[in-house]
Amino acid sequence: MSEEGKTLVSEIREQAEKDSESTISSAKRVADREVRSAERKARARKRQAQSEVERRVSEITSRAEARARSEAARLRLQRRHELVERMLSDALSKLRERPRDDAYLALLERLIREGAGELGLEEAVVTAAEPDREFLASEGRFSGIAGRMAEEQGLKLSLSDEALESAGGVVVSSGDGRVSFYNTFEERADRRRSRLRRLFNEEVIGKNRE
Repeated sequence: MSEEGKTLVSEIREQAEKDSESTISSAKRVADREVRSAERKARARKRQAQSEVERRVSEITSRAEARARSEAARLRLQRRHELVERMLSDALSKLRERPRDDAYLALLERLIREGAGELGLEEAVVTAAEPDREFLASEGRFSGIAGRMAEEQGLKLSLSDEALESAGGVVVSSGDGRVSFYNTFEERADRRRSRLRRLFNEEVIGKNRE
């Protein structure tokens, strides 16, 4: 091979090596870019996955806390209602056992006046439980109450021969029986129970909104 041919072959080889090195270098750069891009995407996915996990944990924790607050409020309200029932039951038991004396007579008169005041009648009939009816009818006790109320309010008051099924207290009715105000111990306990439950419910709802 002539010297010129050898030189040409040598130049071709050198150029081929340069082209190969350039191609390899370019491929490495592309590969590096792809690796870095893949790493960035992997980190982004990891951050996104971590963020999603944190969000889910936060949601689960919030729901659990809400359920716990709701259950605590329910139990608190239940305990208060149970306390109300015990208190009212104890009060009714004590009222049943109260001696029929002047203090008890004053209580019955107050209940009669409350009932008559609620109805605003000119004539009313008082019905009481059997022990109370007998207590009122004896020794002019009811006559005394009726006389005082007739003088003070112009109200004509009479005592029914019928008896209530009640622990005590009275029912005040119109003469024709069309309207009545129940002021027995049980009815008063029910009214107090309703008021206390409403207050407790409002308190619990108010705290849940805070």
